[in-house]
Amino acid sequence: MKLFKLISLLGFSAFIATNTVQAVEKTTPSKQLAVKQAESQEKDVRLERFNKSVGIRFTERGLQSPNNQPVVTLTYSIENKGKNDIKSVHWISSYQVNNQAVYLRDIPINFEPSLPAGQSIKVTVNVPLAELPQQAQQFFTSKNANIISVNGAKNVTFTNGKRIVVAK
Repeated sequence: MKLFKLISLLGFSAFIATNTVQAVEKTTPSKQLAVKQAESQEKDVRLERFNKSVGIRFTERGLQSPNNQPVVTLTYSIENKGKNDIKSVHWISSYQVNNQAVYLRDIPINFEPSLPAGQSIKVTVNVPLAELPQQAQQFFTSKNANIISVNGAKNVTFTNGKRIVVAK
């Protein structure tokens, strides 16, 4: 009789354990999805705040050769759309030709003095031609290449210490 009770108890325990594991496995993916959706919504909110605070527009590109070293110049217009002065802004640009990325550039800019609220400034980034991949060099040296810049927000820091971080 004791053996029967022991076997029954072990069988019942195994049944409970199996059902508990299955229940956990069923709820885990939905919880993970909910966490991912919450993180995505939070990132969307930060991106919206970033875009309401600062505007980044690629305005022109050029090619210069100081000291016989070709340098690509990438000029942006940075607009402070917010109410606080901007100390720094950081973004990544994907330079594309025919919807194909040919070059990525991480662009951190520190303003000295800060960029006042409601003001715009032109910023030029110089990139030695030799740093670009071969295919990108061909496009950046061609006057006929239609290169566009798709910008991805990273962060903006204000002089009051506040910061909006969209991506690291």
